[in-house]
Amino acid sequence: MHSVDRTDRLLRLLIRLVVLPGFTAATYLTYTKLAHIDPVCSDGGCAVIQVSRWSEVFGIPVTLLGMITYVIIFASTFIAGDLPKLVAAFFATTGAAFSLWLQYQALFVMEHFCPWCFTSAVCMNLLAILTIWRALRLPKFDETAGADDLGDPATA
Repeated sequence: MHSVDRTDRLLRLLIRLVVLPGFTAATYLTYTKLAHIDPVCSDGGCAVIQVSRWSEVFGIPVTLLGMITYVIIFASTFIAGDLPKLVAAFFATTGAAFSLWLQYQALFVMEHFCPWCFTSAVCMNLLAILTIWRALRLPKFDETAGADDLGDPATA
């Protein structure tokens, strides 16, 4: 059990470290979007992507959704139990899939690159791997232990 605790601590630390650059990128892009200023970008691709039809979902900036997702994943590393691990894996996996789709739109449809978006996408995909790894380490249900716990007369 000691190695399980050590591995979980390491995974929680890695998740927290990966959240930081992703959250920073998402926060910066949310600020520039809401302040109507162009993000600092070497070739202007960031500004094009920020005003594209893919930059919002139901009028909500996707960068704000990213910020919220990063906060949920980060918070999950401080809450005991299995549910926070599963919630983090769900949000990270959903965020990773959405980030990949957005990167496709930026690179192949709009033909622009935003290093801020790319940073967030890389972080979200790493978080999907780390949170799934952490969730897969949940205790497994042992049928014989479950029967004993229920006082099954067949096992007595």
